[in-house]
Amino acid sequence: MHSTNPRKRPRLRAALLAALTALPLVLAGGAATAAPGDGPMPRGHVPEADLVPGYPLPEKQPYQRGTPDQGSFPPSTAEDGPAGSTAPEGSTRARPTPRTPGAEYAVRSSLIEYVPPGEQIRADEPKPKLPPCTASTGPYQLFVERYLGLEEDGVQSKADCRAIQEWQTKVGIYPNSGFAGPVTWKVMTLRWARAHPEKLRGCPRREGVVACLDLSRQIMWVRDGDRMVYDPVPIRSGKPGYETRTGWHDVYLRVRHEHSTLYDSPMPFSQYFDGGQALHGVYDDLYTGPGSHGCVNLRYEDAERLWQVLGKGDRVYVWGAKPER
Repeated sequence: MHSTNPRKRPRLRAALLAALTALPLVLAGGAATAAPGDGPMPRGHVPEADLVPGYPLPEKQPYQRGTPDQGSFPPSTAEDGPAGSTAPEGSTRARPTPRTPGAEYAVRSSLIEYVPPGEQIRADEPKPKLPPCTASTGPYQLFVERYLGLEEDGVQSKADCRAIQEWQTKVGIYPNSGFAGPVTWKVMTLRWARAHPEKLRGCPRREGVVACLDLSRQIMWVRDGDRMVYDPVPIRSGKPGYETRTGWHDVYLRVRHEHSTLYDSPMPFSQYFDGGQALHGVYDDLYTGPGSHGCVNLRYEDAERLWQVLGKGDRVYVWGAKPER
C-alpha cells in the first residue's frame, strides 16, 4: 500500500475546488464573462428603473409638461377670474384666464414599450414592422404569462415571446419584440379590469359616489353604491418622492379651466381631493414617464367624462403604491 504525501493534499484539494467551481460556468455556456450591465441573467430581468423607451418618444410641447402637487400652495377657493366673470357650471370659483386647451391638443397614447438598454430601436435605424423576438425576461413576465394563458414560470421562452409579440402587434404596442414591460402590463391590466369589473378589489363598498384609485394597477373607476357608474380608465399617479396620498378624501374644489400656479401648465377638469393633489386631464401620453408630481393624471377625454360623474363632496379612496414606471 502506498502512502499519500501530506504536502500534496492541499494542492489536490485546491485543484478539485477549482474544477468544481469552473464546472457550472462551462455548463452555463460562458455566463461567467457576463458583466452586470450586459442585460438580464437567467430567471432574472433588468430593473424596471433601468429600462429605456424602445423607440424615440415624441417631443413634448409646453402644455404637455407634468404638473406638480400644489401641496405647499393649495388652490384658493376665492374667485380669481376677471371682474364680473361667472363660474362655469359645476365649478366652485370663477374661470381663470386663459382657458385650457381643448381636446384637439391631446395626443393619442403612443404605446411605446420600455425595454432593456441595447434592445431599443433608434431613430436613425430602419423601423422594422416585426422586430426580432427578445430573449429577455421582463419585469411583468409572470403577469403576462397568466393573462395570455401561458405556462406560469416567470421566465421568457421562445413560445412566450411569440405569444407576447403577437398580442403586442394586435393592440399596437411598439416595439413589438415580445418583452413583458410596463406598457404591456398596463394595457393588459386595463383590459382585464374592463372585462371583469366584478373582480376588482381594494375599494370599500359604501352608499353614495366613491372614486376608486388603485395606484398599484394604475387604474381608477367610480361606483355609486354597488353600481359601476364610471368604467376603469388608466391613470398616472405620483412618481417616487412625489407620491399621491392614500386613504379617504373628499372632492373639495372643482376648477374646469385650471392652471398650475407653479409652472403655468394647464390642468383641465381639475377636481381637488387632498391639498394640492387633484384629478385632472393632461395632453400628453399617460404611458410614458415615471409619473406625476402628485396629482392623478387622466387622459383628456376621461377627465372630461369624470367631470360629469363626480361632484363636490364626493368621496375619493386611494390605495396601493405606484410601480417604478
